[in-house]
Amino acid sequence: MGGSTKLAFGPRLLVLLGLLAVPAIALALSGSSFEATDGDLVAGSGTDWVTFVGSTRLKVGIDLPVGQSDDSLSGKEDDVVPGIDSGSIPSNKSDLLRFYTYHERVDSGGSQHDFLYLGWARLDTLGTANMDFEFNQSSTLTANGVTVQRTPGDMLILYGFTGGGNPTLGLSRWTATGPCEAGGSGPCWGTVMPLAGVAEGSVNTTVAVFDPISGTTLPALTFGEAAIDLTAAGVFPADACVSFGRGYVKSRSSNAFSSSLKDFIKPIDVKVSNCGTVTIHKNAVPDSDQDFSFTASPELSATPFALDDDGNNGNALPSTRSFQGRFTGTLNVSEQPTAGWDLTDVTCTTGGTPDPTIASVRVRGQRQPVGATR
Repeated sequence: MGGSTKLAFGPRLLVLLGLLAVPAIALALSGSSFEATDGDLVAGSGTDWVTFVGSTRLKVGIDLPVGQSDDSLSGKEDDVVPGIDSGSIPSNKSDLLRFYTYHERVDSGGSQHDFLYLGWARLDTLGTANMDFEFNQSSTLTANGVTVQRTPGDMLILYGFTGGGNPTLGLSRWTATGPCEAGGSGPCWGTVMPLAGVAEGSVNTTVAVFDPISGTTLPALTFGEAAIDLTAAGVFPADACVSFGRGYVKSRSSNAFSSSLKDFIKPIDVKVSNCGTVTIHKNAVPDSDQDFSFTASPELSATPFALDDDGNNGNALPSTRSFQGRFTGTLNVSEQPTAGWDLTDVTCTTGGTPDPTIASVRVRGQRQPVGATR
């Protein structure tokens, strides 16, 4: 090409690593500032649901309209494919309106813990509540076309409330072999572990509370919340990457685990994960099907890989590649020289140190939930 380069502004290497904000004050569970025991959604001296309004990490599930168009589950918790019925929810059972989830990672005293915050709102003003929050690792639907196929290790958080006082919280994991909380053999939900000491919650038992997420006022006994330290509960081990991508809530007819399921709010996308994600994005100007070669730390890739930027990220060779895991230490990604092309820009978001002279980016590993891709 007569010595000139084929690139006006040069290819660009982009590394993205997800990070979470760290609250400054700890008021409730050790390491968390979330106010899970006040039964409202407004922050006092810590954080509360109002703090999360506008955040992409706040996930909201909304039930179908109340009445004959509403749907409910039939069967019991261990049913691999629960039935789905249409029609209004019985007046003596919790008729759900919404549920909320929020996940954050907190670094407290050099130890990182993952906290999950849950909230529910219902139409009824009953003195009892029996809610189950289910979180799935898979996104594949079951035969009913609504609920998600379960994988061993999926998480069920039980929320039971009777009259005054605080709710009782428990944790069960899906198992292929048992033992089962309801007896029998697997696949089933395993023995429920009490969460006393690693979780806490509350219900607005006596007063109405304002909900800043929906912009409505919730009468007494229609809102509940909880905070769970997933690390202390053993859900997130220190040496393994675990991700729950779908979640939903359902109500039961009584506090017995084997009681019939009632109302539910269909699964939504959530992001409850202890994994870090590093994403490499190749941007060539102009777009080209030229293959660009990269090498990376063993934690990311055992062999070199290639990217192009031909304008089609869905073909055999895309312009982006992501790596997910529990990263510690320093990770290196290097682009190899390509004849006829000049590397003129390297950009790194969050924690990396780009060096365009050697076409390499060093990223300090973070044990953080998943970041975005570009």
